[in-house]
Amino acid sequence: MKHLLKITWSRKRSNFFLLFEIGIVFFVLTFFFYILTNMYKDYWKPTGFSEDIQNIYAITASYPSSKRRPKQQPKNMANITRVKKNLLDMPQVETVSLSARSQPYTAREGFGQDVNYNGKYVPAHRYWVDDDFVKIVELPMLAGEWFNMKNNNHRLPPMILTEALADSLFQGESAIGKVVTRSISRGGSEAEFVVVGICGEYRTGEFSKPQASFFTRNDPKGRRGPGVRSDVNGMFMWGDASIMVKIKPEALAFDIEEKLVRTAQKSISADQKGNWSFYIYSLQKYRRAENAKHYETTFQYFLIMAFLLINVALGFLGIIYHGITKRRSEIGIRRAIGSTKRKVYSLILSEALLVSILGIISGAIFSMQLWIFRFVFIETDIFLKAVLLSIGTILIVVISASMFPAIKGAKINAAIALKDE
Repeated sequence: MKHLLKITWSRKRSNFFLLFEIGIVFFVLTFFFYILTNMYKDYWKPTGFSEDIQNIYAITASYPSSKRRPKQQPKNMANITRVKKNLLDMPQVETVSLSARSQPYTAREGFGQDVNYNGKYVPAHRYWVDDDFVKIVELPMLAGEWFNMKNNNHRLPPMILTEALADSLFQGESAIGKVVTRSISRGGSEAEFVVVGICGEYRTGEFSKPQASFFTRNDPKGRRGPGVRSDVNGMFMWGDASIMVKIKPEALAFDIEEKLVRTAQKSISADQKGNWSFYIYSLQKYRRAENAKHYETTFQYFLIMAFLLINVALGFLGIIYHGITKRRSEIGIRRAIGSTKRKVYSLILSEALLVSILGIISGAIFSMQLWIFRFVFIETDIFLKAVLLSIGTILIVVISASMFPAIKGAKINAAIALKDE
């Protein structure tokens, strides 16, 4: 080892360039691997909703804003209620659900709010859904029951918590029947709800992160929700309306989308027809489109990493090959005094590995600063996986790039190398 360090030090100029290059590449690889590992760590976990979505369609209804014109709200309400009823009357339709910011693949991450129980605030994401939402997504209920008309008899509007939020708030205590407070921000406007059910975790897609979440009820026949100006008779009507339609499997046809949109358009009152528009996609298309964005990002990261690794490989290939050319006489002497091809091959590879390890250490020291001093939020387990992936990738590239010049060096003939000495 001491001899190897001396050889490496004797070629410090060229080795310093490689060491610096590997340090930078290691830092960048660790950053990219962290992003990719974080992106894909939950990919294979259950999303909470049914994987069979081929017969589910999402309709977005755009209508006149009622935020600036409150008198428009009852008209919007009547139209959207009529749309749901007429869609349900279609023989091809199994069930229909009205929701807001809640559909798989079309919702982002819900709407961030705090839920408070006995002074304990937990940040959570809110989803607005109706009584039929669970029939479409098939979200598993762990305790209590889903929203239904019985909730109209409660003094307070109902709320359903995901398991993660229930565990955070109640820590093993039964949540059913408890009164919790929802607030837009801590110390802001608040409203009380009664917990009627606990459901499994709900993510809006394979790449969505598990998060504490809760559901509130959209019900045109129910009570007005507290603290929400755009909530008429319990129906959240802020922005575009989201309608999910589940088609009977035997009724799927190439023109089903056209029929659904036509039925929705006919449901709008005559004086409002010109102000409403409908857009429809199958959830399967939404899934492909949403996941394609992440696949494209992954591909771009791999292109950048491939470019960096090719540069490392070419750097090692060129510098080691050049070094072997300059050290022909040294290698010839080693062969003349009894060194085998295997020993020469191992020596060249060992030099390359030593330089790469020193480069990895320098890059790791810099990377660790971000983790230790928390310049950015970094999850420890994902960071360590990213570091190990970076180390393994660099070592594989270095060994692969060094093998060709090492083989060439090991084949040097002692007599030919020393004939001019």
